[in-house]
Amino acid sequence: MTATPTGKLRGPYAKSSTQRDLIIRTALEHFAQHGYHGASMREIARAVGLSQAGLLHHFPKKADLLTAVLDSRDTVSLVAAQTAVVRAQDPLAGMIAVIEENSSNRQLVQMFTVLSAEATDESHPAHEYFRQRSQLIIGLMRTGIEHAVKQGLIRPDLDLDQAARQCQALMYGLQVQWLFDPSTDMAAHFQGLLDGFATP
Repeated sequence: MTATPTGKLRGPYAKSSTQRDLIIRTALEHFAQHGYHGASMREIARAVGLSQAGLLHHFPKKADLLTAVLDSRDTVSLVAAQTAVVRAQDPLAGMIAVIEENSSNRQLVQMFTVLSAEATDESHPAHEYFRQRSQLIIGLMRTGIEHAVKQGLIRPDLDLDQAARQCQALMYGLQVQWLFDPSTDMAAHFQGLLDGFATP
């Protein structure tokens, strides 16, 4: 693999990476608009200027492309959350940061909302991904709340499992409301829930 002194790829590797990123961004738009079953590999290929065979060179199956799109979405959220926690030295700051990041990317939220609803069907290729992801998010939220309790930010009598589920449910619900009404201040409403957990 060829790289520049700064570590960036160049030549055919850079071109392939750039094209792959373009495919993922384009697929995100199509999945957001049409869902997984309604999105067409042929139309995605056409939108990025490739033949269908060219698209299949990067992603042999539609499910492979779906996985890449979902992974890219989670990477954005993870970076936003980790950066906020470190900057604020607050274990709950990551939740607000993810919501603020989402509020700047409607297509990302729309894609996630559409696909997660579709994936409640056990035959959906992303069913297991979303099932495990839901458990993971609840676990991460519970850990964040538990750390906040230890720091004296959250009252110690709080039921951690219930609080984590409330956080996840509100975050998802606010995203749906925001898609219908962009004036919805998701971060402010979510902060209201966290304020209710706080120590007096």
